[in-house]
Amino acid sequence: MDLETIYAAAGGLLAGGVVALIGAASVWGSKLKAASQRIATLEESRQSAKDDNADLRKQIQRLQQELNDLRVEAMRARPRAEATATTRHEVEDLLLRAAPAAEEPFPATMIQPRRPQPEAEAPFPVTQILPRKP
Repeated sequence: MDLETIYAAAGGLLAGGVVALIGAASVWGSKLKAASQRIATLEESRQSAKDDNADLRKQIQRLQQELNDLRVEAMRARPRAEATATTRHEVEDLLLRAAPAAEEPFPATMIQPRRPQPEAEAPFPVTQILPRKP
């Protein structure tokens, strides 16, 4: 083998290696790019869920605080309501004294009984059911 053949073989080997490296980089590069995009999307959705969770926790805390405030207010209002409450008998007595009974605007009516309807004929003639033959 002479020197030119060795250089040609080494050049061909080097060119083949470069082509293989470029091909591998393009294939794996596209896979890595797609994977990094998926990771970014998942990270954004995770962060969004985390923010929503924090907002919901704050809202729950505000609602619990509001409920506690309403309970306290109801406990404070209960003795006042009991002190000012009137009995049902007193209220009915006051209502009856307030206005005289009004006359009935419509006299009592009597419902007329229904008139009997004539028997309607069957749309199909009555048939006799025959027993099955064995």
